[in-house]
Amino acid sequence: MIVKSCFIILFLFFTFSYAKPIKGKTGKSHAKAPKVQSNTDALKFLNKFGYNQCSGSVDAKIKGEKPLCQSSLQTMIEHFQTFYRLPVTGRADDKTVALMNKARCGLGDYPLACSAFRPWPNSTLKWTLNNEAPKLGKDKTRSLIQEAFNDWARYAPLKFREAQAGEKTDFSISFQTGEHDDGYPFDGSGGTLAHAFFPTDGKVHFDATEDWTDKYVDGAGYNFRLVASHQIGHALGLPHSRDPKSLMFPFYQLIQPQDLLPKDDRDGIRALYATSATNKPTTFRATTVKTTAA
Repeated sequence: MIVKSCFIILFLFFTFSYAKPIKGKTGKSHAKAPKVQSNTDALKFLNKFGYNQCSGSVDAKIKGEKPLCQSSLQTMIEHFQTFYRLPVTGRADDKTVALMNKARCGLGDYPLACSAFRPWPNSTLKWTLNNEAPKLGKDKTRSLIQEAFNDWARYAPLKFREAQAGEKTDFSISFQTGEHDDGYPFDGSGGTLAHAFFPTDGKVHFDATEDWTDKYVDGAGYNFRLVASHQIGHALGLPHSRDPKSLMFPFYQLIQPQDLLPKDDRDGIRALYATSATNKPTTFRATTVKTTAA
């Protein structure tokens, strides 16, 4: 991950000035995310995750504006295959479709423009949890969120704590379903797991229909801390990584807690916040303060 270079990911560009206040939701729907089974499905997937360079911005779509050019399905598939180091066939072949159907982050992949990432201007940042994962409960959810922030605090000159009642917060964390007023609807269980926005937006959203767990075992559900750490990486200013061992790899993968953070992620956060690899790691305990009511 080269954070110093000009590299920005579609779907991370927007600080939504038009977005409505987020209200936490804990929807009970367990509809499965649609699978990629045809060229039409593949086209929808590639449009969703930023491979159509002619696709308009969220603002343009809301205004009904048409894109100024067109990208072919073959070209978009080739870009996807190149990004993930798959054989470049330009077709929705078995390997390509299999990867498309894996659970992943909701933010896009394709580098669209040349722009430096912006870190948070403050070194002490506060977060608020608006609701919890029903299966985990609020206390466990809060504890795992603080652990996820700590994953990054060990390698950057940042401190994170839960905001107390009435305090201004930097990160607003919530569980949502379907359309939730930010332009990036969730699609049901097993597809898009979560998404977040670059500094200094601060919104971090998780799909409430997913089977969230605190277990580090394949088949036990999606490990909430791992997904939270990934999303917090975005909220701190990091893009996706092409390194399949990286926490910031777009598709979900199980990483054991003793392996956090992988080297690519350590290098990325240090570069973004200008810290040395010799800096002493700093850890913080999970907070126990009361939060502002959602």
